[in-house]
Amino acid sequence: MKKVLLLTVLLSLSILTQAQKSTRIAYIDMEYILENVSEYQKAQAQLEATVSKWIATAQEKQVAIDALKSNLDKERILLTPELIADREADIKVLEDELYQFQQEKFGAEGLMIKRKQELIKPIQDQVFDVVQLIRKAKKYDYVFDKSSKEIMMISANDKLDISDQVLRRLKSDEKRADIKRKRKKKSKKSKANKAPTEAQQKNIEARNKTLETRKKALEAKKAAALKAREARIQKAKEAREKKIKEREERLKKNKK
Repeated sequence: MKKVLLLTVLLSLSILTQAQKSTRIAYIDMEYILENVSEYQKAQAQLEATVSKWIATAQEKQVAIDALKSNLDKERILLTPELIADREADIKVLEDELYQFQQEKFGAEGLMIKRKQELIKPIQDQVFDVVQLIRKAKKYDYVFDKSSKEIMMISANDKLDISDQVLRRLKSDEKRADIKRKRKKKSKKSKANKAPTEAQQKNIEARNKTLETRKKALEAKKAAALKAREARIQKAKEAREKKIKEREERLKKNKK
């Protein structure tokens, strides 16, 4: 119904254009534009990588289920009805889990659709913003999307296609943003490499002096603790040797 209504609108506008030469119409091919935008390509690659992992997980689950089914078929003749029922119940649980996983990832409201919208919507918004700018600058009354499922465009004049204009503007904006990022990065690097002022240098030196003082104090404390420990060990050694000597002398006296 929507297609019929939109087609009717297009035909009506075309008739008005021929009659009054006042209504200006243009169209874009969103699919063509997105396929030529680097950010969209990166988003697609990111989504495909995630989907590939999900597919691999689903395949692993299916292989495990198939193996259990195969083993059950081979051993069925040797099993009691109760054991067969238990194994079939286990397989059913795994099949339900796989179905739930597939729906969660690939269903109509699954994560794949949501991720695609999250990744692509910002880029689509950029396209719509550029289309609005061009529409206002060129004073178009209507701009349609040729690739939209809501529009059944059978034929159109290529001169009305402003897709390349949109692409050029997007790439120009992308270049400006890239230059801005590089300048910002260069500015940060320049600030990092910039020689410190006299006040900053004094602060650095004072901080280094404080750290050095703390380091020396800590080393002195460690040395004192080590010396005290060695003294305790030596004292204990001397006390032990004294006791041994005294015992030996007592033994000599007793023998006499």
